[in-house]
Amino acid sequence: MTFTNKAAAKCARIETLLGCRRRDVAGNFHGLAHRLLRIHWREAGLPQSFQILDSEDQARVLRKVLKALELDETR
Repeated sequence: MTFTNKAAAKCARIETLLGCRRRDVAGNFHGLAHRLLRIHWREAGLPQSFQILDSEDQARVLRKVLKALELDETR
């Protein structure tokens, strides 16, 4: 497991050496957490179709909500 996408990308050599998919062998912390949540969504109290939003997605959703509520985004 790595903590950065850059380090996870460097793990591609493992895929070649072992002849398996890198996703099964190595990945970053967030990717592993995402896979575990997809498998154990019920135990985590999540809907099966849950989505993880990055900061850009979060900002976009927030702007939509503010617009729908007719609130000033600058405040």
